[in-house]
Amino acid sequence: MIAINLAMVLPSSPAAVGVFEAATLVALSAYDVPKSEALSAAVVLHLVNLVPYLVAGGIVLHLQTRGAKGHRKRARRVGRRAEPLG
Repeated sequence: MIAINLAMVLPSSPAAVGVFEAATLVALSAYDVPKSEALSAAVVLHLVNLVPYLVAGGIVLHLQTRGAKGHRKRARRVGRRAEPLG
């Protein structure tokens, strides 16, 4: 994990796609893990670490936009302009 975290310091694409997998391959090669198995483990580990954040972010975004729409609707009923949330 230390090698993977050190590699994450490098500039990379969003979600560190590629850098994470390469760092995992290098780290697992020290333990004589075959490259195909190491790559499979890297992809699965990356998905396990990334997908929950994407799902939680989507839920929060949905709830916030739903709340903002309700705020504007209530403001129109009262007859004043809606102020931005935040």
